Amino acid sequence: MLLINSSFVGGLGGASKAAGFVHHLNQRAIEYRLVTDLRSVEKLNLVGLTPDIVFEATPDMSADSIYKEVRQQLRSVKYDGMLSFGWRTFVPANAIERSVPAIIIDGGWPERLEDMPSPFCKDIYRQLKAYCLTNYFFDHRLGDLLPMKDQINFQWIAQPFPKEDVSWFRALAEARKAHSLNHAGAEKATSAKAKCTIFLDLNPEYIDMHQGTFTGGWLTPRQLDECRGFVSRLLIELDAAKHPLQLVLHEKIVAELSPVVSKCKNLKIIGHPSLPPAEHHKLRNTADLVLLRASRCVGAAQTALSMVPALHTICPTARDYMGESYSAAIAEDLGIACCLNHEGFSLREGIMDYLDSGKAAQVAQRAQEMAISTWQERGPDFVLNLLYSAPKSESKHTGRQGWNQEICA
Repeated sequence: MLLINSSFVGGLGGASKAAGFVHHLNQRAIEYRLVTDLRSVEKLNLVGLTPDIVFEATPDMSADSIYKEVRQQLRSVKYDGMLSFGWRTFVPANAIERSVPAIIIDGGWPERLEDMPSPFCKDIYRQLKAYCLTNYFFDHRLGDLLPMKDQINFQWIAQPFPKEDVSWFRALAEARKAHSLNHAGAEKATSAKAKCTIFLDLNPEYIDMHQGTFTGGWLTPRQLDECRGFVSRLLIELDAAKHPLQLVLHEKIVAELSPVVSKCKNLKIIGHPSLPPAEHHKLRNTADLVLLRASRCVGAAQTALSMVPALHTICPTARDYMGESYSAAIAEDLGIACCLNHEGFSLREGIMDYLDSGKAAQVAQRAQEMAISTWQERGPDFVLNLLYSAPKSESKHTGRQGWNQEICA
């Protein structure tokens, strides 16, 4: 029986990844149980999951107390493998204590390695079967981004979408292409007056002044200031565009930056609520352009698979947070992305020049091809193979460990 953990994670990425993997396990008739913490129940519900066990952890609890809470809750649960969606070691530690194979799956790597009872325990990371980093493209240069690659068995994998989701993403791409062909003439004739829709793919927690109040946060004050400044400048610059524009972003961001929003006179601002992943992507799919905060996030993979024109506007970039700016540069070098350096020039000019260049559709097609190929080679079954494969004598950083072995469920 597999234990699936999605807890102590900021944002919706961990829950979304867990939902995709759980759907795959259901297809394979693999038994599992799902665990989470009190603060993450709502996120799992949003992606259609109901946890079997909820850790009674509160913001005022020490790290040591959380480890004890996890141990207490899992004391009678028997499992032979763990997949943990989230970088903190509170739950994986239980698997390591039992000598059960465990894998962490996350979009980012731990920013620090510390002694127990830290949430980022180096001894736990070193004993994992693998620490899997999600992405929609693979390139050997990604390995050079990892600051702890000699201490942890990192593996690059595709976002763990089930087969049906990938088929749905591709169907949206085909529908979008057909719509574009059918309306090309009309759109060209009215382009000067048409309202171009831009979708900002940014979780509101990246501008939340209180994001550090639970499990240590993840942004430094400087990084938080950069994210808030980026969105504020985006609003002001787009408001000054010559042609009508509308910006779609989370309603919490609209509320948080209401003093800036109130100054916008020409830009139409549309706030959307927290939505289930499918509904969120449907909305994003209607945009003329998606602004991606990160190149390796779930949204970047979904956008690529649906061939939605996108511009990588990496934020925060201070100290190259999670290697995202370098990842974007690699993607751009592969011809599957275009990047906007928001520290270098006008956001508005960069966005409008890209839309007018005609490159967006070509880049989106190459991004889809890469995303499909990466998912086929490094999808959910690749992860299960890693978890249950016997140790190999080959280099632990090859990314091919257990590739051809039968999956033991």
